[in-house]
Amino acid sequence: MPSSRKVSDHKYIGIYFHKEIIGIGKIKKRINITVKNGKISESNKKLTEDEKNRIQGIITDSYKELDWDLGSCEHEYTIVDKFYETSYKKISSGGLQGHRFQNLKDILKDHLDKKGKLPTTETIAALLSKKEWK
Repeated sequence: MPSSRKVSDHKYIGIYFHKEIIGIGKIKKRINITVKNGKISESNKKLTEDEKNRIQGIITDSYKELDWDLGSCEHEYTIVDKFYETSYKKISSGGLQGHRFQNLKDILKDHLDKKGKLPTTETIAALLSKKEWK
């Protein structure tokens, strides 16, 4: 997303498709990147070679497959180690327009450890598959 869009700090990101969160991943890093001539020209954080290659692939594929020029402004990229499949269905009418934030600790309050921490991302995905939201 363009880095000019400010969002609150969060630790997880979900993939939304047709009124359902179909994947969830724990955020490893959020990076602002500027692209020139289809290549990463600068970033606000240090990138590993793997991260650089993954993001460059997104830039290239977005242009080839969707005709999106990600060089039009600085964009924020979110890096996760892995997305876990889930099926967290939205049961109210209408789809989402923009971001939606939900507190996983509230949703999964019966599954927090004694220190109030969430389970693993894989377990979160499995637990969300048994729930619905409005």
